[in-house]
Amino acid sequence: FGRLGWIADYPIMDNFLYPLFFTGTGDNRSQYSNTKFDQKIMKARTITDTAARLAAYQEADALLAEDCVVAPVMFYAHRHIGSEALKDFFFSPNMKATLNKANLA
Repeated sequence: FGRLGWIADYPIMDNFLYPLFFTGTGDNRSQYSNTKFDQKIMKARTITDTAARLAAYQEADALLAEDCVVAPVMFYAHRHIGSEALKDFFFSPNMKATLNKANLA
């Protein structure tokens, strides 16, 4: 058992799939190695069409799920307190507050 945390630098599936599960990457702590998965990831990284790239990453993700290389046992829970008087304020997927557009109603 181990505990690891990972936050996406960019909102794309590659930010998780490549570094954590591609053969030989430094953050592949599970030491997962599957040639088919690696090929799917490398193909997805070359696709510029958004819908086609997403579909290619989903194929790789499905293969990863079949292999069941990790079993998550805990997820983070984030709590936020706000007010209806505060408008145009939100947290990014990385939990960073966006303050430049926030204003009071």
